[in-house]
Amino acid sequence: MKSFEKNTKEFKLSFAVIIRLIIFFTLIAIIINYFISNKPTSVSGDPTVLGDESTSSSQLDLPNIAGSLYLQLPENSRHLLENYSKNSNFQFVQNKLNDIKIEANGFPQKQINDLKKNIINSIYHDLMKNIDSST
Repeated sequence: MKSFEKNTKEFKLSFAVIIRLIIFFTLIAIIINYFISNKPTSVSGDPTVLGDESTSSSQLDLPNIAGSLYLQLPENSRHLLENYSKNSNFQFVQNKLNDIKIEANGFPQKQINDLKKNIINSIYHDLMKNIDSST
């Protein structure tokens, strides 16, 4: 059975190592420069893309964009958006959120009061045990 000995060669910075590092870093710099300089071309005027790409972000008119996007939706999707509040799943989630809001009302104060009660009860029980054990 061969023993696995660690091959411990001392690292030497030779001329060949320096040349390999220079080639490696040059290739990395060329690749990074290539990806930075070649930006992907955007498809303008494509009818499958919703929204107007010609406007810059400083000129966005969100209500008009939202309205135009809404008009481009299929009829059944528009119907679902208009009647989302009548959906049973939406009603279920809305009821659960309302229940959570009601339960969370005054939550920190309730926790503080419960903690005070627990501390007082703990002190009371400890005192009672001390009194009973001393008599």
